[in-house]
Amino acid sequence: AGISISSDTLASATASVSTRNFKAISLGRSRHEDGALNCLPEFARLDLSQQISLFELLSFSKLREWDFNVFDISAIDEENTLLFVAWAIIGSPYSQFAMAKQLGQSNLQLSHLEGYSFADLDMKIEFGTLFSYLRAIQKDYKPSNPYHNAIHAADVVQ
Repeated sequence: AGISISSDTLASATASVSTRNFKAISLGRSRHEDGALNCLPEFARLDLSQQISLFELLSFSKLREWDFNVFDISAIDEENTLLFVAWAIIGSPYSQFAMAKQLGQSNLQLSHLEGYSFADLDMKIEFGTLFSYLRAIQKDYKPSNPYHNAIHAADVVQ
């Protein structure tokens, strides 16, 4: 039932993402190789309708619902279900703000968003590193396992 993460997998995942503070990334104060990084690159690569759906599904109010359905997230991007749910929870409200910015919602104020605000804590890990680690975990889950897979892990995170 457990997973093992090879050092190569973790190193490549860590190298692929900026290790700057998540709060700065969400507020657009970070730079990535291809320009401004306003949200996870996996979110930015989705088409507009998928982004809108994820933005609605990963709102803090939806994540707090008892009947939250992780399969709605996996129907949009099964490969990144764990990453998106963890990002939305751990990064809230900054992750929701980043999604709104990506969608061009300039009327949304960060101060009006709810969330856990973990990014405001003095954590001993950069959020970029944390999300790289989550990518590695997600990648090493075996999708052929009908129960202990990345979708189940996302459901547990929620």
